[in-house]
This record gives sequence, structure tokens and C-alpha cells, in this order.
Amino acid sequence: MGKATIAQEFYKLRNEWEKIETKDWKLALWVVDHPDIDIVDHFMDIEQSPIGVFKDIFFRFNTRCHGDFSEFERQLWEEYISWFEKPANPEYDMILGLVNDGFLKEPYLPQIPEIPTAEMLWKEFNQFKNLLGLTDYFILYFPLDVSNNSLKRWFQEKIKKGIPAGIRLVSMDISSKRKLSGLKALELFPKLKMAEAIKNEMDKEGGNYKPTDPTIQFNKQLRKVMETMVKNKARLSQETEKLISIAQIVKGIEIISTAYLVSANVFYTTGDKKKGFYYIDKAIELTEKSKNDIELYPNWKSAVMLKAALLIQTGQEKESIALYKNMAETALIHSDLYTIMESYRLAATIEYKLNIKEEAWEDILLSLQAGSHLSADLKRQSTFLISAGLAHQIALKDKTEKEQNILIDYLQEWIGKDWKKLVASYNNFNSNYLEPQLV
Repeated sequence: MGKATIAQEFYKLRNEWEKIETKDWKLALWVVDHPDIDIVDHFMDIEQSPIGVFKDIFFRFNTRCHGDFSEFERQLWEEYISWFEKPANPEYDMILGLVNDGFLKEPYLPQIPEIPTAEMLWKEFNQFKNLLGLTDYFILYFPLDVSNNSLKRWFQEKIKKGIPAGIRLVSMDISSKRKLSGLKALELFPKLKMAEAIKNEMDKEGGNYKPTDPTIQFNKQLRKVMETMVKNKARLSQETEKLISIAQIVKGIEIISTAYLVSANVFYTTGDKKKGFYYIDKAIELTEKSKNDIELYPNWKSAVMLKAALLIQTGQEKESIALYKNMAETALIHSDLYTIMESYRLAATIEYKLNIKEEAWEDILLSLQAGSHLSADLKRQSTFLISAGLAHQIALKDKTEKEQNILIDYLQEWIGKDWKKLVASYNNFNSNYLEPQLV
């Protein structure tokens, strides 16, 4: 047997799915280890795309279940209907494409029923399938939300009520800490070696021809630090110091600051906050003078963002505001619109939480202003929607009716007439407003 590769692991998943494709089942669960979560998730996404190889039709729901089943099912309906809304660019109009290709005789536009239940949604799926003249299964994938146990109870209820012919549900469970065990489900146990495959890919990328090359030594030591964090925390200080020493041999602000960033992360993650802050301050000190340099700006930005996150996690939220505003000002020099939007969004969120109302309002408007220059698709799929939601919340609570109407006009112009629905849907599965999301 050769070394494990990511491609091999992916094809193992295809083989597993092929074994169950013709079997009789209503709910299937991928039961995997933590390192395998991403590749299973990507497998399900690929099968949803035009390059999927299986004949069944795959769909993915991003709506999360948080215990209120009626609300969860209403939001499932809203997500389902959002798939069929007319996009700004006709090239992405799925229904128009189906009509032009002869699969539909006329446009299909579902309506939310008076009581939007899952059972009504299954029926709607089958009606849509009949319109398309398809006999294959519709596979509905629900990514596992590891933060709560509500999805298991919901699956139990749906299985008890019955899943109609033509509809199948799929989710994922973690083998070491089962949340969905005991369900009447077909369970898949792919024997994956993703941790080994990723390590082999990194070795291949680093090259094995010059083992004494400092750059290769750095990459290998980086992996050693990650392994030590999990297996032998007592050696972390020794291994991180070695990483920094190798980085100083390689030389260059970029690689040395990376070593400091990694060290800060591992110490904070393992509970040594003092060392975490020490190393992140070293990274900022090293990159501060180079933050206007286009090549070194990303390292400085990563360092500042990590320190702000550490401040928030240690209850020093107010101290993080200045860091976010500094990041926004520097991002402006680089015309980095997304970072400007994110920086002011995060600052405004903290200010609003701390009841610093006027500054929160000013900063969230600056966030929207920066984000308004992004592409239409990105505005409708990014944290721009969180900025819009916070701005609307502040306006409804603290601003005049005239100011509220001005804001709504802008939101309709920037996002579309369905802005309220998109904002509500996005915030539903991005509840941690202080988690930066950069592209």
C-alpha cells in the first residue's frame, strides 16, 4: 500500500456511497473522526454540483436546528424558496436555465404554506421533482451542528411521522462523541486516514530532496508543534522555541512573524494566555513598521486580528475596538474593502454591546459603506448581511423614522428587495458576530 493521499480518501467516500445507493433507507449518517469532517462535507457539496457522479439529486440546507422545530421548519422553507429567487445575473438563474433546457414548461416559484412544516416541504420537493420528470431520489443534506443536540430529536420526529418515497435525509456524526446515535438510520463508517493524507501532502509540497534546507525544516517543525499541542503539551515551549529559531535562520519578517503567530495560537489554545499574548505582541511589533507593504500587510493583519480576538475572549472587549479601527484605517491604504467592512462591523458590534451607541451607529454605517462596493453576489453571501442586520436593529431602536427609511432604501438598493429575508437567514447560522470572516 502506498502513502495515503487526499484523492484516495475522497474516492473511498464515493465507494461507500455507491454501496448504499440502491439500498432501502430514509436517513443515512456519515460517522467519522474529526479530521474527516471537511472531506465528507466537500463530498456532499460536490455531489450537489454539476460534477457530481451519482444520479440522485443532492441538496444542502444550511439552516440550523436550535430546538424550536416549528421555527426551524419555517426557516427551512425560507431557505428552499431562496434557491428559486431571480438573481441579478441571468446566468445564475436556475429556473430560467431549466426552462431553456426543456426540463420545465414554465417557471416554478414555490410559496410558503400557511403552516410551513417539514412534511409540506417533502411534498413540495416531490412536486418539483415531478415537474422535472425525474424519478431519482432527492438527497437532503443537513450538516451536523456539533453545538447542540436538537437535530437528533428532530430526525426522530420526522422518521416517526414518515419520510415519503423519493426523499432521503443525510447528516454526519462524530465517532468519538456521538450526537445522533440510536437513530433509525443507515450508518456509514468510512475508514479514512485524512490526518495522514494531509501530512503526506504537506511533505510532498515541502519536498524531500534537501532535508537540511531551513525552509523544509521550518515546515516540518511547524507540523511538530501542531502534533505536540495535541500529544505532549509539556514540550510546547521547547518545540515553539525551536520553530522560532529555524524561522530566524530562514530570515524574513514574513516567516518569523508566522512562527510568532503559530506560537501565540497554540499557547492560547492550550490555556497559557500569558504566553499567547507575549507571542502575538512579538508578531505585531515585528510587522507594525511593514504594515503598508503590500506583501507583509497580510501578516500584520493576521497578528492584529488574533490579538483582538484574544482580547475579546479574555473579557477585554473595549481594548479590542482600537485594534479593529486601526486595522480598518490600514486596510483603506490597501483598498482592502472586505477587511474595512469586517473591522468596522466588529468594532460596532462591541460598541453596541457596551452601550456606546453613537460610535456603534457611525462604525456600522462605515462598515456598510465599505461593503457596498463589493460585488452583488458577495454582498448577498457575506457578513455584509450581518452589518445590515445590526444597522437595522440600531435604527429601529434609536433612530428616527426618517433615518430608518433612508437606511432601508439603501439596504434594498445594495442587497435587493429580499434583504430582510437574507439578513434573517444569514444571522441564523452566523450567530457569533465577533467571529471575523475574511475572504
